[in-house]
Amino acid sequence: MSTSGQCIGCKHYTMMSTCEAFPDKIPYQIISGHFIHTEPYPGDHGIMYDPIDPDEKPGAAGEHKSVLGPSALDKLAISRFLKSQIAQIRIPGS
Repeated sequence: MSTSGQCIGCKHYTMMSTCEAFPDKIPYQIISGHFIHTEPYPGDHGIMYDPIDPDEKPGAAGEHKSVLGPSALDKLAISRFLKSQIAQIRIPGS
């Protein structure tokens, strides 16, 4: 099952089809995108979709960032390495 963009882009998403609202497993209706989780859903404990702010530092105000959020990727050493390698690629004729 693919993960809905709303889940990946939410600051409560914790990976592996889980989040702070649904620590065991995000319901199919939400993770498939059939239910937009900006409204309460049974069992969500009042935690709903809250988009990741790419300019906010992880951990600010006690919040967690999705591990797939852009700020998390920037912290990976491999990310810096790959960026440097990509910057050196020259496409013939351009």
